[in-house]
Amino acid sequence: MVRRPFSDGPLELSNPAGFLVLHRSRIGKEGTLVFTRVDEGFRPIWTADSGLGEVKQMAPTENYVVAIGRPAVKAGEREREYRIVFIQTANGARFDEPFR
Repeated sequence: MVRRPFSDGPLELSNPAGFLVLHRSRIGKEGTLVFTRVDEGFRPIWTADSGLGEVKQMAPTENYVVAIGRPAVKAGEREREYRIVFIQTANGARFDEPFR
């Protein structure tokens, strides 16, 4: 689960009440990090693929999650530039740009 900043507790969301879970799309380096919003019964509401293979920094709030990291690397590719990814917690909409 995504934690509240500066806390060991989970980031609690409202309308509807629930949480945000961070997991991989598949096992291995080619898998991407995925955010899934779940309700209080842990049933998925939406899932958003970040496109990132690793996250170096994350700032979650009730309205957005901002993550900085590198995209997943496919076999034979070299590491890519950092990207900044914004995900709306209400609907999973994603916006991302190269991070400079």
